[in-house]
Amino acid sequence: MKCKKYILPGILIGCLLFGGIVIASRDDFFFVAKVGDFAKTLRRNIEEGDTGEILLRGEHVSVQRDQYEQSRKFYLAIGLGEKEASESALVYCKEFNSLYHEAIRKNYDVSDGELEKYIDEMRENFHSANVSPESVQIYRAILKQFDSEDQYWEYQKKVYQKQLPIEKMNRDLEEEFYQKNPQASSEDWEKEFQKIKDELVLKENFHN
Repeated sequence: MKCKKYILPGILIGCLLFGGIVIASRDDFFFVAKVGDFAKTLRRNIEEGDTGEILLRGEHVSVQRDQYEQSRKFYLAIGLGEKEASESALVYCKEFNSLYHEAIRKNYDVSDGELEKYIDEMRENFHSANVSPESVQIYRAILKQFDSEDQYWEYQKKVYQKQLPIEKMNRDLEEEFYQKNPQASSEDWEKEFQKIKDELVLKENFHN
């Protein structure tokens, strides 16, 4: 499971479980506690709903404070310091919302059937033998904050309704890049993709 920085923190939990993210803190007890705290934020978002408070406005999209705070707590959970977590959360929110707008503008979407199949496959993977004991501990810490495992995966459906159109667009962009640059490396693509994100964020001209 390869994880990209443009994905939602709710999805990044999956990367934690499958080892796709390098954890800055190696104190397992406190790390699991932080992940549990992050999961509480997800639960509150479900119960209370979106406050609608806008942190930054762009030309076509905005960054909501709820999204920013959820992202910041995730980065704290994986071991970043306060300043770095805040900066990373802000970058993520700008990039994700800009990418989503671009995907919708280019008519990328996801059907209910595609979404159900994707979530079912993810759920099966979380229960497979490929998941480490440490990951099982993290997953349990997350699920404790939800009424049931089903509630957690219903939440993930909402997450992937936005994520999957972005992934579809990005796959096409990557394929087009390698067609034009057959000798390019994965590092070359990562640089090109970062350039794309930077340009989209710049076009949004985010401001308070």
